[in-house]
Amino acid sequence: MTSKSHHPEPQNELSVAEAFVLLSMEWPVKATSLIVWSDSDFGLVGALLIDLSLSGAVDSDLKNLTLLDRKLRLDPAQTLALTYLKRLGRIVPLDLALNTLADRVGDLRAACMASLAAKGVCLTTSTPFSWDFNQLSISQTQKTEAIKLRNALVKLIESDELPHPREAALIAILHACEIIGPVLGGKSFQYWLLSYRSRIDLIRQLELVGNVVVTALAEMRLRLRTYLLEAEEDQSASTEESDKAGASEGESYQRGTTTWEWRAFWPEGQIVELPVSWVEITRNADVSEEINDDHYLFVHGKKDNIKIRGKNLKIKPVLEAFDEFIAFGPSIKFNFPEKALLLSSLFPRLFEVRGKLRSVDELLQVMSATGYQPGMITVAKVRHGVSMMFGVQIEFARIQVMDKVYHSISLESPYLTPLRILARRIAVGKGQVAGYSDFLEHILRPPAAD
Repeated sequence: MTSKSHHPEPQNELSVAEAFVLLSMEWPVKATSLIVWSDSDFGLVGALLIDLSLSGAVDSDLKNLTLLDRKLRLDPAQTLALTYLKRLGRIVPLDLALNTLADRVGDLRAACMASLAAKGVCLTTSTPFSWDFNQLSISQTQKTEAIKLRNALVKLIESDELPHPREAALIAILHACEIIGPVLGGKSFQYWLLSYRSRIDLIRQLELVGNVVVTALAEMRLRLRTYLLEAEEDQSASTEESDKAGASEGESYQRGTTTWEWRAFWPEGQIVELPVSWVEITRNADVSEEINDDHYLFVHGKKDNIKIRGKNLKIKPVLEAFDEFIAFGPSIKFNFPEKALLLSSLFPRLFEVRGKLRSVDELLQVMSATGYQPGMITVAKVRHGVSMMFGVQIEFARIQVMDKVYHSISLESPYLTPLRILARRIAVGKGQVAGYSDFLEHILRPPAAD
């Protein structure tokens, strides 16, 4: 059991997750290391798991997290985290729980910020960027409140007083992510270990409820760090070349042999607030627009990106689909008339069709006859692209499909890991994460009502 603190209970006590968001909001806005971005995400989800433990919603052992069937009053972030966890079952491996919540960290961070705002701590201001996208930036209120909390934690570490359970948990999380120095004092992690190792170790040992979570978090971080540091060496060269070219609109951006993509859509009028960590990217973006009409062919059950260009086809074939990410191979062009046998490499049922297909219309007829369910739809798009760090390209777009308007964000890169880290920071909310083929089919063929 955690020792009782000599501190009086605060009247408007922050959860561990709220305190972590408050302290880490300014960090890592200008970070150039993937592991730094990842640390702040896993630190937050670790804090949420500790909050759920302290609230009595979950229990944990060395390997698993057990969801307890209790009726509790939880804050919005904890409620949302519990919703994601329930989809995994009653007993969830701890690594899986951390990774699942990390994949939704944008929405979880937004829920924490909303809770803080309800307590009078407004962390961000929001300014229009483009269409229905707003850019979040740090507010002066955040800086004032963060300084108060930071000073209180530093004073606690420098004293011999016993902490509250939440204070101990917060210090344990900051230590596990090796950000206790930058967050609390603007100094290195090593400085804090040299100066306060024994005191920090004592405080961490007092926090028994979340000790298992913190241990799992530190182990996961160590594994991830080894991989990411190696990956960054390869990505740095690509990033430097992109920076030198000044590819604000992606003009110098070249697709690799394999390109990973993440895409999300929101109905018109639904404001999407971009993460604080993107503020430098959007501030330097060239927002000149490109306008075009794309004619898509989609086939039920396939995720390939297929465009009709004049009388011909341009296909980006799917090599792999991983969670919300799709790996596309190099584009393939088919010029009609075209042998059906050549198209059978992407549409295997056409292997039985002999002769040439004279047009797209004839292709659709043959596909329908062989059991495919093809459809065509026109998308009017206004877009602009921005080159990000770590070899990632982002596209902001406003699209019209039939009589409906949507706005979308897509990120693409030859590197999956930075794409995952940057994409998960977006608060998707009620938007839809999907590839173009799934999204367009959903519009044309909405699911039947129960």
